[in-house]
Amino acid sequence: MSPALIQPAIDYKASVDPETGSRTLSPELYLQNLGANKMGMVGSIAIAAMLIFMLFRLWPTAKMWLSADAPKGSTNDWISAALALGGVMLFVWILIQSV
Repeated sequence: MSPALIQPAIDYKASVDPETGSRTLSPELYLQNLGANKMGMVGSIAIAAMLIFMLFRLWPTAKMWLSADAPKGSTNDWISAALALGGVMLFVWILIQSV
């Protein structure tokens, strides 16, 4: 196939580096190519409705946990939580360092 017949999947304006032939996108075109504006009004309303429903369903439980008679954590509970968070942070750090 000749290069003239090959069309890019997304029509965008890019600056082409004459030495390497690589294309670079402007930030605006990059975000458009990621699909940042493809959800539309219906999708935005659906997501807002789901978030409101979630807050409505979680409010009674959060109110109970924040009240004065909510169970308090012991020292061992806090140590376990800190170790779990530290383990996750160590795992993420190892993943980042392995790349």
